[in-house]
Amino acid sequence: MKKQIKKKKRETLPKLLAKSLCVAAALSAAFGFGYSEYLRQSVRNQTEKMLDERFMTMQYEISRAENDPEIKDLMQYIDLYMSLQTYYYVDLPVFFLQNSLCDYVTVIQPDSSENCYAVSALLDWDENIAASSRELLMMHIRFQDGTDPDKGYYTCDHEALNIPEVTKLYETYAELEKQYFAAQTGIDPAFWSDAGWPEIHIDSVYVDRETRRMIPHTGSVTVRTDEPDKNSPLVSADKTFETFEINVDDDAYELIEVHYDSSNEYPCALMPGIPGTESKVFHELTKDWTFLSKDTYLNSDVRGHEENTEYIRSAAMTIAGEPYYLAMHFYVNLNDPVMMQCFWRAVIPVAALLIALALLWSWRQNVVNKAKYAFDDLRRDLTNHLAHDIKTPLTAIGGYAENILDGRLSEDEQQQYLRSILDNVAFTDQIISRTLFLNSMDTAQKSKPEKLQAEQITEEMLKKYELMLSERGIGYSVQGCAAITADRAALETVIENLVSNAVKYTPNDGSIRAQMNKKRLTLANSVEKKIAVWNLKQPFVRGDEARSNTEGTGLGLAIAEQTALANGWKLTLSCTDKDFIAELKW
Repeated sequence: MKKQIKKKKRETLPKLLAKSLCVAAALSAAFGFGYSEYLRQSVRNQTEKMLDERFMTMQYEISRAENDPEIKDLMQYIDLYMSLQTYYYVDLPVFFLQNSLCDYVTVIQPDSSENCYAVSALLDWDENIAASSRELLMMHIRFQDGTDPDKGYYTCDHEALNIPEVTKLYETYAELEKQYFAAQTGIDPAFWSDAGWPEIHIDSVYVDRETRRMIPHTGSVTVRTDEPDKNSPLVSADKTFETFEINVDDDAYELIEVHYDSSNEYPCALMPGIPGTESKVFHELTKDWTFLSKDTYLNSDVRGHEENTEYIRSAAMTIAGEPYYLAMHFYVNLNDPVMMQCFWRAVIPVAALLIALALLWSWRQNVVNKAKYAFDDLRRDLTNHLAHDIKTPLTAIGGYAENILDGRLSEDEQQQYLRSILDNVAFTDQIISRTLFLNSMDTAQKSKPEKLQAEQITEEMLKKYELMLSERGIGYSVQGCAAITADRAALETVIENLVSNAVKYTPNDGSIRAQMNKKRLTLANSVEKKIAVWNLKQPFVRGDEARSNTEGTGLGLAIAEQTALANGWKLTLSCTDKDFIAELKW
């Protein structure tokens, strides 16, 4: 049993669009997956590198502080240092920034990024926290010019003090920080500061110079911005202020008024702040650290757990002759909204570009397909028409030959049949010759341009049919003149086929009129009725309804059209109730 060959279906524009858009979607998804993995790996690499750097720096600083005589309370200093220095940040490429197409911007960092934290703690051998990166209100104070044994950082631990007003100050600051980070959402990362940021301003403070502890007395919480005129989601027209006054009755503390940005007035302070991990978050993260016993910390290098993106470093230390172990954890949210913003800033333009390319490819492929399908249809029609037109004379030749072989014909009848056979052979040869000529026109031929007079060539072509025209009572005229630089053979081919078509299909007693100027040649001939012209330039299509007639091959106008196109000319056909008009523009 023969295997049937399925005819390949033609691709329409909707099918091409569906196919190309599927490819664009697949490529976009592949790019998105690859770019997501690149971003995630970049986050992992930067986090681990910074974890190593921060951990080694902290080990060194603790060892150095142990031998520093100016440090009065070592654990307080370690507390302060951990709060200040336990951090990480991740720089990622951000596309379409306001001032550049692409730049590396810090987009992930503890506290300001969703579910991203940096926590460190120094634990004693009983797994009690001796010092940590938990948030601390701190302030640097100088009491006099020159040598000042009491200058340095002073801290206020709200958990140790348990003073409601101090706790409220922490909470107010934390709430404003949350509003600030929330206000950054959707803002170009290069302009996050436009959302404003909270600051604590202390006018007077209680200090204990021995323990380097302090408690704010009076001051305010302020939200500031680099651009006060910006329509910030956080900063109102008059900014945001909240004043406070905290009174303490403790002989260990002295009340002082502090000055800022002044070298002549003392005590002089640097702007206070609350670095470190928010207390609630710190306790939530460290409550499970007991499950990671010191044996786990000390006997293995606990690296990042990819399932929860937690990165850990730990080491044993001896401080003042006592054993401790230092642990540092970095928590990273690989689906942080800002990171996803970076992701979509790259993926959406790439996807849009791929879709645009898909649409462009579909349009172009559709144009190519239309041309291909039109050529296939033309070739099929050419074969069918050629077979049909050759069959008619061949049938006649066969019939005439059978009658001659029958032997019943007279001498005159035989001669008549033989002439008919020769006429049909000549007609068949004409069809084949003109078809071969039409096919050969696809082959590039070198033209030889020369100056020609189109009216002379038209008259010569009409004179070839002068006797036939005279017998049928058809008159002709040539008006105007047209000098043209062209290939003689090409121009003669077009005009000869137009004239031949006019002669064949002009009724008896009709007329043929040629008129020309420097831009066009117009050839009009009489017709008995209006005919459709939309497909007359196709091979084997005749204006005559009787397709079986042998007056013409149906190839003349097709040859004229192809020759005109090959030489950069334009052939248009039109018909009215009285005239068939062929116009050749050059």
